[in-house]
Amino acid sequence: MGGYNSGRHSGRPAVEDGLTLNLNTLIREGLFCPNQDRRGSIVWTNTTTGKRVGWIGYHADLGQQHGRVRLTYTSTHLWSGEKRQSDDWIELTTTPQPFDGRRWWFSCSRTGALVSKLYLPPGAASFASRRAYRLPYRSQRESPSDRASTAPSSSAAGSDQRAASVRASEDRKECAGPHSSARWPRSKPPRPS
Repeated sequence: MGGYNSGRHSGRPAVEDGLTLNLNTLIREGLFCPNQDRRGSIVWTNTTTGKRVGWIGYHADLGQQHGRVRLTYTSTHLWSGEKRQSDDWIELTTTPQPFDGRRWWFSCSRTGALVSKLYLPPGAASFASRRAYRLPYRSQRESPSDRASTAPSSSAAGSDQRAASVRASEDRKECAGPHSSARWPRSKPPRPS
């Protein structure tokens, strides 16, 4: 009783089992830019094998405070194996920040919540928030002793680690304008003498 890997389990997928859209990363990488219209594709690959595990095409049309993103992709039904073509529109909005500027958010199509990440679990037909799909983190299913024993090796191994790489159909450009993503200068300017 209570041996290795005896933590809580359920048939529900975890966050790590599906694909994740991180809005902050997409803006930082210059794929989504305020006051611009961008198109391209996002590819997810297994970091261990290099095999492609997911692909979506996107069209991001952002204004100064609101925008929309069109996602086109094919998903597979978990039990029947049937392929489904998806053409989703996701609304984006901003909220003011305490020290000037604005922060961008996805508006979850299922809950209406403002979130920075959307998920597509295995077998799902559309991207939605973690709360909408009731997705746990994998570590929430492990007992404390299992978490302690797997923590050092989790970064080294992990057969289904996924990472998104970006292939934009146009050259990636820095976002221009006063509401672009905040970046620190890459190098410090020379000190005046």
